[in-house]
Amino acid sequence: MTKKSSSLKLSKRKKRLFKVGAVFMAFLFLFIMELLLRAVGYGKDYPLFIEDLQDESKLIMNPEIGQKYFFNPENATKGLPRPFDKIKKEGAFRVVIMGASTAVGYPYKYHGGFQHWLEYALNRSYPNQNIEIINTALTAVNSYTLLDVTEDIVAQEPDLVLIYAGHNEYYGALGVGSTSSLGNSPWIVRLMLSLREVRLVQLITNGILSLKGDEDKQTTLNKNLMEKMVEDQKIPLDSDLYQAGINQFENNLEDLLSILKEHDVPTYLSTVVSNEKDIKPFISDSIPSETSANYYYRQGTANFYDKNYVDAKSDFVMAKELDLLRFRAPEAMNAAIKTFANEFSNVILIDSKSNFENKTEHQIIGDHLLLEHVHPNTKGYAIIAHSFYEAIVASNMLTGLDKKFTLKDLEFEMPVTALDSLEGHYEVLMLKDGWPYFEPFPKMDVQKMSVPEQIAGQLAVNKMNWQKATLNLYEYYNKNGDSLNALKVLESVTLTYPNESVNFLNAGRLAAQLNMMNKALYLFDRAAKIDGSNQTLGAISKNLIESNHYSEALSYLILMKSQEDEGGFAHQVFKVVTNILRLKNDQSALLENSDLKIELAKNYLLIGKRKEALLSLKSVLENDPNHVLASQMINDMQK
Repeated sequence: MTKKSSSLKLSKRKKRLFKVGAVFMAFLFLFIMELLLRAVGYGKDYPLFIEDLQDESKLIMNPEIGQKYFFNPENATKGLPRPFDKIKKEGAFRVVIMGASTAVGYPYKYHGGFQHWLEYALNRSYPNQNIEIINTALTAVNSYTLLDVTEDIVAQEPDLVLIYAGHNEYYGALGVGSTSSLGNSPWIVRLMLSLREVRLVQLITNGILSLKGDEDKQTTLNKNLMEKMVEDQKIPLDSDLYQAGINQFENNLEDLLSILKEHDVPTYLSTVVSNEKDIKPFISDSIPSETSANYYYRQGTANFYDKNYVDAKSDFVMAKELDLLRFRAPEAMNAAIKTFANEFSNVILIDSKSNFENKTEHQIIGDHLLLEHVHPNTKGYAIIAHSFYEAIVASNMLTGLDKKFTLKDLEFEMPVTALDSLEGHYEVLMLKDGWPYFEPFPKMDVQKMSVPEQIAGQLAVNKMNWQKATLNLYEYYNKNGDSLNALKVLESVTLTYPNESVNFLNAGRLAAQLNMMNKALYLFDRAAKIDGSNQTLGAISKNLIESNHYSEALSYLILMKSQEDEGGFAHQVFKVVTNILRLKNDQSALLENSDLKIELAKNYLLIGKRKEALLSLKSVLENDPNHVLASQMINDMQK
């Protein structure tokens, strides 16, 4: 080997070492920068759940989780931060909901969404079960977000996962046609998501946003979230971008379901519903007619009025498919949902779309069940909830079924108030005032509006918070003697604050006064399970005794006795109530024996039941007008 060739090899080796060293130093620099940023507290992690600041034994959905998926923080949406047990209690049945705005319950801020319908039905049907429903849905997200949070969900040991998703694959966060798109390759988008918690990446991202922030704020000042999220307004059927959205959904959903299957989590996967008849295509090709959404929509409308309903259905669906602005999931999404439900052994198909069609005239879905293009009204949300509910009941995962709800039962029983439905109605009117609807907000004469309408209107425009609005509505019903609607308001509060016993006590008290004992006992039982203290048990017993339901009061008095010494207050009341029941149960002896009536009156007086005591004493005097003790007791009571 010559000296020249040897030096050449050495030179190449040095160059390679230099390149490796340069790469190493670059990574070392980045690593040190990352450590420094973390050391000074820059940036944040994005866990799905964080500890509840009000109760360290509880977790809530992270209110900042949306910032991970919406690169512009101003667009980031928040979920429903309802607390749940950090450590899952033995015997608890934990249900997790996954999805986007329909799963959140838009436009109903509180009780209209299917989560609350389902929760109410399950708790009423299985009163002895501890059922937790955790909603992880976020408005304007899609399958990228759902897949990303799946591991965090699995960590919470769910007994069941419910998924309603598919509308946002094009314009939801990171969607292929959205302003936050990172391209059409699912693996690249997932890689970028995994880097979102790297502080250096956050620094760079925030820097870019700050440079273009003023421009963005100016251009999006008057835009609603729908408009802010849309980049490609025209995505033709079967185009590359159209197919990219389908592929994105299929890839992410398959991986999501695989994770749930790996952890043996039963999963209910629902088809999604779109407004076919009463939403005109947002953007349509004008020619040729084969690709014109407007052509098919006009044809569908004509067929509908000519009572050619089969053809009308087909035309309306084709109009939706050809709508270039893809806010409504194409049929391919539901086809993928059905395929995966068939392929995964842990997945059950919930065909909400078919259930909507079956509850709709001529099976053509429109404004009867939907408020705009995809979001249901309260009846529509009831159908989705009942679809999941029936599958849960049929699965026998829960035991102790007390009452099975039909859809009609659920609609009648569910405490959705005028405040809920009206506020949601106003929300949609405000939405439709802007892009892409441009339907002017109707003029309203406040003087001609009912009190509930006025309260809901103030809530919708944020001139009143929900607590104040609910109190005002309750006081309005109470003042006007509308006890049934007042009870509905009190029950609605239990849906918002399901971990506060006082709300169940208040609703139970009114239900007992209305002699709606099945409902009252359910509400009292929920209160006792949340807080089994003697104070709560005593309040329940007192309410039941006041409404003359002595037998029902005994079970709570027994619980109270177990928590106090012999001879305590609960022991004394228990003895009195037992005596009252013993005397009342032997009516034949009571009718003929004045001494027993006197004894009954004395027991009534011991628990403050003056009216009942007086009736018993007067009964004595009816048979024996000269009965001295009865007369004396009545005189003493009237002093």
